[in-house]
Amino acid sequence: MYYMSYIEKGGASKMVSVILPKELEDRLTVLANTTKRSKSLYIREAVEKYLENMEDMYIALYRLENPGDRISNLVSRQIVTINDLSI
Repeated sequence: MYYMSYIEKGGASKMVSVILPKELEDRLTVLANTTKRSKSLYIREAVEKYLENMEDMYIALYRLENPGDRISNLVSRQIVTINDLSI
């Protein structure tokens, strides 16, 4: 098990527990050691990219289901949730 934390603006810190297969954790360790960066950095970046991709997918699905709604991506991310979609 690998634990990571991140600090939000304003200093609030959240702890997240992530269970990784040994092979994935080993790869993460090699990358972190090679680049002299933290594992948390790479996990945080991976989660951010994944969430952005998923949000984009849900926005696209929402727009397909609601073709008349033309709203910006920023606004879309704020109003489109998984509950809005029929998947």
